[in-house]
Amino acid sequence: LTPEGPEVFRWQTPYEEASPEFTPPQGNRSLGDTYLSVTPWEKGLVYDLALPWSELAPIAPGIGTRMGLYIILFNNDGNGLVDTLHWPRPIEGMWLIPRKWGVLTLTR
Repeated sequence: LTPEGPEVFRWQTPYEEASPEFTPPQGNRSLGDTYLSVTPWEKGLVYDLALPWSELAPIAPGIGTRMGLYIILFNNDGNGLVDTLHWPRPIEGMWLIPRKWGVLTLTR
């Protein structure tokens, strides 16, 4: 959440998977609030992120598909970094080691 509103940022992209059938999306690019909404409630904020599969390409998911997931949320109040939230637990460099990530299984 920035002073201008919600923001999703695409940092990395799978350039090494480029092929005649797949052109990777541009990396290091703000997606603005296209896929993210933030709603206040009595205990804080609710973040609702709805990324289309095209942002996760070249994956072709189906029910039962499993994938690694590691999330880092940066808390910046507009005056610089306040803190970060990691899932799963924060271990230095863990985001570089997929076998230590959480596992997401698609159910619908």
